[in-house]
Amino acid sequence: MTARTGRRAVATAVLLATLAACGFAPLPTGNSDGGSGGASAPVSQAVPQSGADAPGTALTALDGGVCCVAHAGAAPTSVNGISTVYDGWDTAFISWMVPHYAVAAQEAELAPTRAADAEVRALASKIDAAQGTTYLKMSAMARAWGQPVPSTDPAAASGHDHGGGSNSAATDAATLTRLKGSAFDRKFLSIAIADDQAAMAIAKASVANCSNPQARALAQEIQSSVAAEITQMQLLARKLS
Repeated sequence: MTARTGRRAVATAVLLATLAACGFAPLPTGNSDGGSGGASAPVSQAVPQSGADAPGTALTALDGGVCCVAHAGAAPTSVNGISTVYDGWDTAFISWMVPHYAVAAQEAELAPTRAADAEVRALASKIDAAQGTTYLKMSAMARAWGQPVPSTDPAAASGHDHGGGSNSAATDAATLTRLKGSAFDRKFLSIAIADDQAAMAIAKASVANCSNPQARALAQEIQSSVAAEITQMQLLARKLS
């Protein structure tokens, strides 16, 4: 095992442990010959093929299983300015972050009619606007890699604990719809801080391990913006407590 392989293995273990604590399920994995391990979906089902017998090379996912298939044959080195070099870290990054952000946007959209504090409303508006821009970048990456564009359905993040003792994104949203005024403000900040802390763990590991330069750059951008956002929300939460 090389030193880099060892570092990636350690980073993988740390990230998976962090994500498990946040309620993320492991990525679907399978075998390149179409077989599956446990309840995981075979690659032939999980990844669209360009033809019935399209050859491909299995790429390794974060947990050591197969994440996706890179098809053989001549291929462009970039699509619309996005490098076509990618691996399991790159696909995991966008697969986790897209539904994660969809949940954040769904919760932020409740603030204009429920938040009492003007700073909370402004913060929620900023969060909501950022999600669309990030999604467009990630969907463009998926298309450049020939991979499915991750779903924006908040239900895709089911099981993701956004803090405050809830078990899922749906529970968080349902809780927020029952609150107004200062109670909404405090709960929204609690959920959003935990949400950003999970995003920080994903982004930090992706900066270190993604192969695609655009994915690494976006992960760094998210890491920086989320760090500032967490600080802002923690200060606001103390002010409103």
